[in-house]
Amino acid sequence: MAEPLLQELPEERWLRLVDEAAEMGAHYLNIGGGGEPTLRRQLVLEMCAKAKTYGMEGHLQTNGTTLAREDLQALVALKWDHITVSLDGPTAAINDAIRFRNAFTETVKRIRWLVEIKRLARVSLPHLQINMVITALNFQTLEAMVDFCVENGVELLSVKPLLEYSPDMKAYIMDAAQQA
Repeated sequence: MAEPLLQELPEERWLRLVDEAAEMGAHYLNIGGGGEPTLRRQLVLEMCAKAKTYGMEGHLQTNGTTLAREDLQALVALKWDHITVSLDGPTAAINDAIRFRNAFTETVKRIRWLVEIKRLARVSLPHLQINMVITALNFQTLEAMVDFCVENGVELLSVKPLLEYSPDMKAYIMDAAQQA
């Protein structure tokens, strides 16, 4: 049996899906969810560019760690609409315990790059937001996350509950007292 990653759609099919969505009258393209879309950086950028040729509004959800500065410059030049970055804490100790080692440093670097690129270009797009998954490890950091967003040019903080989908996630589930 083939590994799931080896069963990914080919790039040509992803690009045709953007064409088909436009032909069906879609006005919005959301790239993300269920993994890291920018592991296929070039494909994602091509999909973004294609969506913009159709006048679609676009949203990219990413942890940001694989994006190069040039990728962010390209998204600004495209007038891409929204980038949501996954960050689960206001410090490396908290975020990386939930995500992976060095995720905080790499993600924050991309956030700062994007803010700087937008400032230099004197544009407001793409709008920048953070998606935080609330867990037993970070539920007490919400105020610090708001401060982090304000200090780093993030326009929106979205907080969502953890969806438990495997037994190894038990340590992340908030108990009743934490939820209160």
